[in-house]
Amino acid sequence: MRQAVTAAVKRALNLTGHYARALAERRFPGIAVLAYHGVLADGTQRAGVPFAQLHVSAEQLEDHCALLAAHCDLLSLAQADAIWRGEAEAPARGVLVTFDDGHGALVDLALPILRRHAVPAVLFACTDPIVRQVHFWFDAVARARGEAAVESAKAMAWNEWHALAASCETRVADGDLLAPLTAAQLVALTADPLITIGAHTASHPILSRAPRDVQRAEITQSIAAIAQVTGRTPTAFAYPNGRPGIDYDMTTLALLREAGITTAFTTAEGFAARSGPLERSRFTMLASISVSELAHRLAHAWT
Repeated sequence: MRQAVTAAVKRALNLTGHYARALAERRFPGIAVLAYHGVLADGTQRAGVPFAQLHVSAEQLEDHCALLAAHCDLLSLAQADAIWRGEAEAPARGVLVTFDDGHGALVDLALPILRRHAVPAVLFACTDPIVRQVHFWFDAVARARGEAAVESAKAMAWNEWHALAASCETRVADGDLLAPLTAAQLVALTADPLITIGAHTASHPILSRAPRDVQRAEITQSIAAIAQVTGRTPTAFAYPNGRPGIDYDMTTLALLREAGITTAFTTAEGFAARSGPLERSRFTMLASISVSELAHRLAHAWT
């Protein structure tokens, strides 16, 4: 009951323009990097969708983009990088939109919305499922054994995780809600001036669990696959799962530098400031974050 009342109050504050006024007076302490994952068509039954909280609805994304376009300073990755390097002045309310993994709905559902509101975005592509047209391992394992099995797998040694992922691997069927992008769709995204492509490993392992040579291969193969498909070599990266000190380690950072990555993103919550180019913070966006909740967080809660 209390949660419902709080949500109703936030909706009322948004409708009366409170958050718009508050945002107009606010200067962010860094860039708000928003980390989205999947997008579902409005009315989709979420009961059969693994990790449904990571998939916002198309209507929700539309509302978010309208809010950001009206009240924030939307940035491309190149613009954000220039600010972080000290080569450009930070706007008052800089926002960078990102998507992790690379589900096919990004082309069908997200891209038209981004275009309508002129929202630049970065896609961090996990390349092996895209190239081979198999499901992301976490979707396949969740469908076969449940979400709890995925969470347990993240703590496994790399060889155990690899065996589990291989045993649950499934090819993509036509019309699958969780289908990854195709190579052709990735090329189409690259051609759009609003979209920048970054790397997100080849197969989405927990990098800190993998030996050095496996970590190197996951990073370099992802970069090479993107370069081969799109003709552009990415210099940005997002860590799978992304928890600092847990999901990647100092070896990972060294390998990213070796591979030519200049900007990398975690899932640690916070505004991304100039320090730590390979450990930029982000705010994870969930299906439970309504437009009024996002407005509240931007105006007041995220400090």
